[in-house]
Amino acid sequence: MIGDRPVAAEQDAVSRLLHHDPRPDAVMGVYSDSGHNILAAARQDGLRVPKDLLVACISEDPDNATTTPAVAGFADFVTVDLLESVVQGHEPQPIPPDTPVRCRRTAQRSVLSGCPESVVRAGDVDVYPPGSPPAQALTTGRGAHYRAGDPRTTGWRRPRRRSRRR
Repeated sequence: MIGDRPVAAEQDAVSRLLHHDPRPDAVMGVYSDSGHNILAAARQDGLRVPKDLLVACISEDPDNATTTPAVAGFADFVTVDLLESVVQGHEPQPIPPDTPVRCRRTAQRSVLSGCPESVVRAGDVDVYPPGSPPAQALTTGRGAHYRAGDPRTTGWRRPRRRSRRR
């Protein structure tokens, strides 16, 4: 639906994200047209994909494989958490490393029906304790990749988190 206002709004949002300092080195989309929209915003800003910006999309849109360059698709389970302060309309601020981080789960997707891996429902606010992988990613500005069962992903969970797993 190129030309539709939601598409333009997504491209505008990605463009604003790409103008933050420091600029992200990767953007992941979670909707069907996100791959196309992220590529369009990157091109408009003069960024080269994948040299300047990595683009991935969690989408079943087969056209993502035919874009130039192709948009990577991956993950059996993925979540998108936004800082609660940003959801409330405030500008992002640096987060001290010893601070709990409040986030709102804005999207999640799984290859399994109903996202049984999720311990937080979409729309809910959660607090990540200092030093937890999500808090570290948000305080350092660097993401991380963990394999299932990695002790770094389980040691920080509160009992409530473990008990909600199905």
